[in-house]
Amino acid sequence: MQNSELRKFPLALCALCVLCASVASLAPLRIGTGMPALVFGAATSDRVDHASASSLDNFTELTWYAWVYPTTNATNRTLFAKEGGVGDKLFQVCNNGGSCIDTFKVLITRATTSASGTATNGWLTLNGWNFVAVVYSASGNTLSACRGTLTSAVSCTSLTGGAGTTADDSAGSLIIGNRPGATASFQGRIAMSAYWNRTMTTAELEAQRMRPFCKSSDGCKLFT
Repeated sequence: MQNSELRKFPLALCALCVLCASVASLAPLRIGTGMPALVFGAATSDRVDHASASSLDNFTELTWYAWVYPTTNATNRTLFAKEGGVGDKLFQVCNNGGSCIDTFKVLITRATTSASGTATNGWLTLNGWNFVAVVYSASGNTLSACRGTLTSAVSCTSLTGGAGTTADDSAGSLIIGNRPGATASFQGRIAMSAYWNRTMTTAELEAQRMRPFCKSSDGCKLFT
């Protein structure tokens, strides 16, 4: 199978991502699939920066998912950021007292009303592996946050889909584990992060949950 068809997750590729664009480290720790995970420590600069590319810009229909293992209760630790000044796509672990505790916060900037929301408190397991996903459709004005575990299937909850044109994010790098200003670094581990230029159904997410690759021909544009 051609490299453009199958985005695998070999050790060499992970190491290349780290050397080129990150100060996160590749951990010997593994999730249930046996795949290695990137470790993000206390350093505020920890991140994987994929820069900006036309193949990653301005998705109006998208899915992002990853396995995440949060190790701290700090507020607004970033899993995914694509912030272009005007247009922001920001997915974070949220711990902010009573307003959000061990949960997941999503923001996608739109011209009229942003697509946004916070999942139920306790939605994420601290010091445990969580499969998390965001599914967004501008045409359908829908936004969902989804989760699963090593032993439980994926389920999704609806958030506010917003309205208006999805804001331009092409000026921003796609970053895993932090924001561009290194102000909200994730602490823990992230594995099998994938960014798709289409929406995925719950059944498709379940099929991908333990799969250590994705196909570009199916809409997968980045796998880290």
